[in-house]
Amino acid sequence: MLKPVVELSKLHDHIIMFDEQANLATAKLNLLLDRAPETPLGPLMEPGEEMLLPATADLQRTAIGQHPELERARIEIDRAQAELAVARRDYKPDVSVQAGYMLAPRMTDAWMGSIAVTWPKAPWSRGKVDARVAEQAAAVEAAKARARAMENTVRLAVQEAYVRAKAAQERAALLRTTILPQSQQTLEVSRVAYQTDRVDFQALIDNERMLLDARLDYFRALSDFSQALADLERAVGSDLPAGTTAVVSVQETRR
Repeated sequence: MLKPVVELSKLHDHIIMFDEQANLATAKLNLLLDRAPETPLGPLMEPGEEMLLPATADLQRTAIGQHPELERARIEIDRAQAELAVARRDYKPDVSVQAGYMLAPRMTDAWMGSIAVTWPKAPWSRGKVDARVAEQAAAVEAAKARARAMENTVRLAVQEAYVRAKAAQERAALLRTTILPQSQQTLEVSRVAYQTDRVDFQALIDNERMLLDARLDYFRALSDFSQALADLERAVGSDLPAGTTAVVSVQETRR
């Protein structure tokens, strides 16, 4: 007689714990939306099972083409190359021509002219120009290295989020198609066995708990998929292309 009371008390404890988690998540979401933490969220949409359609290589190409950090890295390369081109122009000599007419009292008028040519490659000035060109060339290589590092980081972020989403998708499908039906069937069998005095009440309670845990795992898998999808969108650097996911048609997994 005490076992059902203990199990009922445990369920109430679980409800308190889940309410706490829900309230904390509500407060965090309200802060992200720039609202008061205690603002009610209202009715929520029923979570649905989805699946990823494109390959990871396609998403990586999309990320490489439009990620804001990579765009900034490309701009830095262009700027460094422009500065290198300016530095290399110092190797070219500059030519200046001046002319004038001199008029002075009690003196003979005269025409004046001068031509000046710089010699950047002179032994006493070439080292300074070489150092400036070498500095800008190193800046170009550094910008390219940063761009390659950023590209690798973006590729890795996309791959990690993709793997997590795929794993969550497979877990949800496994729970829905195999573990949940088996847990439900096990509970039904134990219920019939308990009614015919072939198993004790504790076995029935344990099977009921296994079914509840399987249902929780299913919804956790759906949550993990949504979180991985959000991380994938952040790794790509923009909204995911239309058709990235497709809704899976499932039957009701709860009684």
